[in-house]
Amino acid sequence: MVTSSASLISMILGAVTSKIIAVLAGPIGISTFSQIRQLGQLLTILATLNGQNSLVRGMASKSKNEAEHYAWTIFLTFLLGAIVACALFLSFAPHLDRYLFKSDDKLVQLSINFI
Repeated sequence: MVTSSASLISMILGAVTSKIIAVLAGPIGISTFSQIRQLGQLLTILATLNGQNSLVRGMASKSKNEAEHYAWTIFLTFLLGAIVACALFLSFAPHLDRYLFKSDDKLVQLSINFI
């Protein structure tokens, strides 16, 4: 019940967010927002190595001591992946700005960094 409620709320909030961006920024704004959101999803997949299900199975198959070591190793791996993904995203923000928006506007670069 909780999972389905959270999914429903997430869908509603996603639709409201898309509508607000569409009204305020127009078609180009919604397209740009979608590209940046997909880039964020790609970085999340790369940072976590897309291994959510296999990690849960691996954790369940271990004894308590092995599971603690396994969890710590996975945590450090994810942390390192997140740091690398954030560093790459921040270092390439100006290039993304020129590629996506064809400008050198510092405000756009700041908003890309924020996202």
